[in-house]
Amino acid sequence: QIERMKACGAIPSFLTAGIIPGGDAVVRLWGPERSAGAMASRTFLRAGLPFTYSHDAPVSPVPSILALVDAGVNRLSGSGQVVGPDERISPYDALRAVTATAAYQLKEEATKGTLEPGKLADLVILDRNPLKVEPTAIKGIVVVETIKEGHTVFAR
Repeated sequence: QIERMKACGAIPSFLTAGIIPGGDAVVRLWGPERSAGAMASRTFLRAGLPFTYSHDAPVSPVPSILALVDAGVNRLSGSGQVVGPDERISPYDALRAVTATAAYQLKEEATKGTLEPGKLADLVILDRNPLKVEPTAIKGIVVVETIKEGHTVFAR
């Protein structure tokens, strides 16, 4: 299916935050081997198929982009079980899934997704660098400021 997806230009979006509340149940129902392939980020990276991480707000209680990144990097269920350890990806690749690839998926890459001259200045300032903290600390990173189109819209 991955090759077929590549051929037609599909970009899947994984609901990674579901690993936390549902990971244990999926492992119990599907078994560890089959559940390991759910939201197979590393497999998609190796195949050269872009993907994004998303949430289903307002259904998700707290739609946090960093929670999506954390789930893709750590793949920890609510009990702390790693669901599919071989499908974990780096913080950089997870951040790319929610920024540059997400903008590309929405056909907005000319104006969003990366920090470059001529693009909208949409960004967040974080209290710690998600590329430098221990992977399990990503979920605890705090947004200090949010800037949209060059203007602060949130400041802690």
